[in-house]
Amino acid sequence: EDQGIREKNGVQLTFDWLVFSEVDWSYNLANYAQAQWQKLGIKANIEFVDYETLLARLNSDDVPDMWN
Repeated sequence: EDQGIREKNGVQLTFDWLVFSEVDWSYNLANYAQAQWQKLGIKANIEFVDYETLLARLNSDDVPDMWN
């Protein structure tokens, strides 16, 4: 039965998204996208961080699918 969830081989389409939240546009974009994608059956795991944490994560082995 179709429940409106985007999946492949039983795994829901999910993005891990690291967001620099100290500027309004970045914070608002992530929240808006998450709400809209949810309607399409796509899950966004958003982690809001400060700029130094963002840079550290991007220079590590723990890089998210998306970032801004």
